[in-house]
Amino acid sequence: MPQLSVEVTSSDSLLQIHPGACVLHDVAPPTAVHTNGPPYALPTVPLCSLVLSAPSHANYPLLIRVRDANGVDLLQPIETTISFKEGSS
Repeated sequence: MPQLSVEVTSSDSLLQIHPGACVLHDVAPPTAVHTNGPPYALPTVPLCSLVLSAPSHANYPLLIRVRDANGVDLLQPIETTISFKEGSS
């Protein structure tokens, strides 16, 4: 897996996103030892955590981009909406 970055932005300045991007790196998966066979790697998935907050309940636009180490989009950018319900932030 090449070095990937995930960038999340919004055209609405009221939606706060921290951090705005994260970089996913290759991970060394743990190895399990089988009693009757060779060791094998356990499935491992790199994770990216972002915190989104907004001052009021509403729908906010999001743009999600997945890029390689050179900043080239690996997927078509994803345009979506996130909804904050009353009492959430």
